[in-house]
Amino acid sequence: MKQLIPFVFALNLHAASPTDGFLKTADQLLEQKGKVAEAKRLHALGWSRQRAIDYFKTNAGKTEHDIIVEVDRYIVWPRQTLAYKMGELKIKSLRARAEKVLGDKFDIRGFHDELLRHGAIPLSILETQVEAWIARQAAK
Repeated sequence: MKQLIPFVFALNLHAASPTDGFLKTADQLLEQKGKVAEAKRLHALGWSRQRAIDYFKTNAGKTEHDIIVEVDRYIVWPRQTLAYKMGELKIKSLRARAEKVLGDKFDIRGFHDELLRHGAIPLSILETQVEAWIARQAAK
């Protein structure tokens, strides 16, 4: 658990207190771990759709509809959970960098506009674009 604490705090950007942030992010990590494990059971272990749904019903606090939607997504898009998490971490890292470099000049609306302005692009290109945005904002 000790090794997780810096990671947990690094991810949490909106906590009211360190305890709130830790609990919220710990829940997110556990949920994400469950999603990755669920996708693995479906694909690597060859579980049927129904077996995955039944397992999720027993082990997740979600509605049956949400479970079915999630399991079906894992079936048709096996690496979606990992791709989503990688994108989330990259965007949080870019935001932290922008906040650090820009300080009081950081504008969350401008940052979001920059993220969305390019549409769906690879994370490496997004990083290049956001770094250029940070440089433009810093030069103002």
